[in-house]
Amino acid sequence: DSPRSALVMNKVNSTLHHCTLTDKPKPALTVKPQSSVFTGDRVTLSCDVGQLTGSTILWRKDSKTESTGDETKTIESVSVSDEGEYRCRAQRGNYYSEFSNTVKITVKGQSSLTFYSFFNRR
Repeated sequence: DSPRSALVMNKVNSTLHHCTLTDKPKPALTVKPQSSVFTGDRVTLSCDVGQLTGSTILWRKDSKTESTGDETKTIESVSVSDEGEYRCRAQRGNYYSEFSNTVKITVKGQSSLTFYSFFNRR
């Protein structure tokens, strides 16, 4: 994608200005170790904002109010209430990037493994 340009005329003094228009950057959101987890697992979301490093990161879950934070958001012990769709974007002053791709976290109940031991008694 090459940048677009435009000529803008100032109506007051009829001066022309050449402007280069670029798209807002779109952060890339990733999840580790995976998006489908069990309760109690640890999950880390990473928001790669590219050239906007040093910005405030705004996190959104299920279109609810944004929370601010760092480029990584770690949930130490996942619970069912953490399930949902996450997105992030960068903010610097009055400038906001586009929202990232959506990552859907799915939380399953604890895995249970039952171990049976059979002994021969004599």
